[in-house]
This record gives sequence, C-alpha cells and structure tokens, in this order.
Amino acid sequence: MSPASDPLVASLLSAVQAAPDDVPLRLHLVALLQDRGEPVEAVRQTAAALAIDPGNTEARTQMLRLLRPASDTNADSAPLAGAGSAFAVSAETAAPHQGQSAASDARSPESQTPDSSPLAESTPSADTDMSNEATEEEPDDAPWGVEDSDVTLADVGGMSVAKENLEAAVLAPMRNPELRRLYHQSRRGGVLMYGPPGCGKTFLARAVAGELEARFLAVCLGALNEENAESEIEAVFATAREQAPVLLYLKQLEALGRRGPARRAATGRAVSQLAAELDKGPAGNYGVTVLAASDAPWDVDPVLRRPGRLERTLLVLPPDLEARAVIFQQHLGADAAQVDVHELALFAEGYSGADIAGAAEDARSRAREEGRPVSLEQVRAALQRIEPSADAWLEKAQGASGLDADESAYVGLREYLKSRPR
Repeated sequence: MSPASDPLVASLLSAVQAAPDDVPLRLHLVALLQDRGEPVEAVRQTAAALAIDPGNTEARTQMLRLLRPASDTNADSAPLAGAGSAFAVSAETAAPHQGQSAASDARSPESQTPDSSPLAESTPSADTDMSNEATEEEPDDAPWGVEDSDVTLADVGGMSVAKENLEAAVLAPMRNPELRRLYHQSRRGGVLMYGPPGCGKTFLARAVAGELEARFLAVCLGALNEENAESEIEAVFATAREQAPVLLYLKQLEALGRRGPARRAATGRAVSQLAAELDKGPAGNYGVTVLAASDAPWDVDPVLRRPGRLERTLLVLPPDLEARAVIFQQHLGADAAQVDVHELALFAEGYSGADIAGAAEDARSRAREEGRPVSLEQVRAALQRIEPSADAWLEKAQGASGLDADESAYVGLREYLKSRPR
C-alpha cells in the first residue's frame, strides 16, 4: 500500500505540501508513517525536516531511530527498516509477477555489466552518462581491481522500487552533512542484495558507486583461493581503504559462507576475517561502502548476517513489463523498429533480464544469417528456446526461504512467492 492510499496519511501529506516549512507538522507525519509501516517515506520526510531545521532534536532522534536496524540483538538477517520494510522489494510494492517496477529510458539491468558505513562523503555529479550503450555483465571469475563507475541510478532501466529505496534510505542522508553525521553514528555494516541471477544486482551496485562518486571494487568471493582466502580478504579491504571513497561489491557471498558441518576450516577462517573487516565500522572503513550479493542467501553463514555486518537485505527480482520493453529496445537496437516491443515484453513475463538480452541477440544473429530484418516471430521463437532462468531459482527459494527461523528474514521474497502462480 502506498502512503497516499491511507486517507489520514494523504491528508497530512497535503498539509505538509501546503506548509513545507512547518517542521512540527512534518514530524507528526513522520510518526504516523512509522505507525503505518512506511519507513522509506518517513526517512524522506525526516530528511526534509532536518534540511529546514538541522538542530531539531526530535528530527535528529527520529532519523537515528529510522536508520538503526530493526533489532540490534537479532542474530540473523533483517530487512533495512524491519519486517515488511519497503527496502525488501516485494509484492507489496509491485503488482503480482511484476518484479521490479517501472522502467525508464535507461540502461537495462542485465546489460549493465554498498553499505558499510560510512558511505563515501560525496555528492552525485550533475553530469550523468545517460547513453543506452550496453555493456556485458562481468564474469564471476574476473580478477578484482578498482575502477571508476560511469553510471548512476538514472542509468538503470526499471528496478524503480529498488532505486527509490536506495535513494531514500542510503543515498539521501549522505547528501546532507547533518544527516551524514547521524548516519555514521547509527549505522554499521552493509546491504545484502539477493535474487535470481541475471536481474541486475551488479549494475545496481555499480550505479550506487556512481551516485556516491566513489570508485568501484568488485570481488567474486567464489573465485578466491580457499587456502589463502583469509589473507586475500584482508588485502581487498586494505586496497579499498587506500583507494577510498570506494564501493566494495562482494559477489557470491554464499560461496564464502556456506553453513553446515562440511565447511572447511579454511572457509571458516575466511568468514571470520570478513566479519572482522565489517566489524571495523565507520572509523576503520572510513569512505568504504560495502554491498554484497548472493543468489543463495539461505546458504550464507549466519555469522555474516549479524547486526553491524550484512543484516539488511534488498530483493532484486525479474524485470516488470516496462523494464522488459526497455531491455528488448536496447538489445534489438535498430531492429526494434521492426517489431512490437510491448507485445514482446508481455510474452517475456517471468524471464530475467539476461534471458531477454540473450533471446534478442539470438534473434538478431539468425536474422543476419538469413539476410532479413528481425521479426516478432523470430524473437518469440528465441525466447521459447530459453528456459526462464528465474523459475529454477524461485522454486528453490520456495522451500529454502521458509527454513530460516527468523521470521523477519526474506519478508519481501515470501510475499512475492505468495503472489506467484504455482
């Protein structure tokens, strides 16, 4: 439910719009939004109050409360602002089977080849590369190295719910010096993105780096040498601190932290090392933002999900209708004029961004071989040759997510699975 759909909230929103400098009125709205389970809008309104009156004690207290994890004593994961948080993208914030919400004229998630506080103390540049040029998703075994990010959230096609929540709960506080100071006081640890492969987690991380004007350091934990993983993790964090401001993106988190009796001692030491690095907090990792990703969050060692580490989660789902249209438009290129992209997007429901990109490239390749333009039938046939990659993941998640004893974990995923036809 959106805040505006609640009559009392809608009335207060209108009153605040009519009297934007009325801080007590705005804080009354914040309290109501918290009661209604709308943490993202509450953060926005509190940020606006502090922009008007930076010294307001009540606003500062509210912001600290909103930015603090739901339970500092919880030993497992929790969504950003508690159970049901809008930060866990779910069926509450999108129509059933729509995954991420509306796309814009921007790069598609699959073609786009974090959050240890403090985030890099920088303000996004006004000059944003808005080109639609596709880049390949980097291979999981790519060697790690620091690089510049030339994209921002405006370049992400679709995923508007995830972008909105990142903006409100993570990025907005860093654009206001007072909020940034409060953020550093209240937050440690990072955010764990999870969901089906090929749905844009890596590009979302790269875009956050662009928003922060930070450099981007992606590390595939599954590619680390198991016997030397402990020292390699230490070296990665040392490099990040030397190159700060940096967004450190840890891919395949489950490869490092798989739980169970079969876990080797070397892997256990690596988990302990990563936990120790995350525990250094704002002072030890100044200017380093940590964002992790996993296709199997239920296999991540609970040690890494404790408060102050990676307890906050962000669910990244397959693209919705408009996002699928953006992906087809981009990957068909000039051939998109020959087909009904909207009809293709309808047909491609349930496919990941990577699936759609692959089908479009396959259709174009076959059309070139035959010496004729791409047809709607060719693209549909290419899609039918692909098994939707997200289906297997969702089926596995159907059982795996329910095994977690913490009811606050995977809230968005549970809601999405409930809305999905079997």
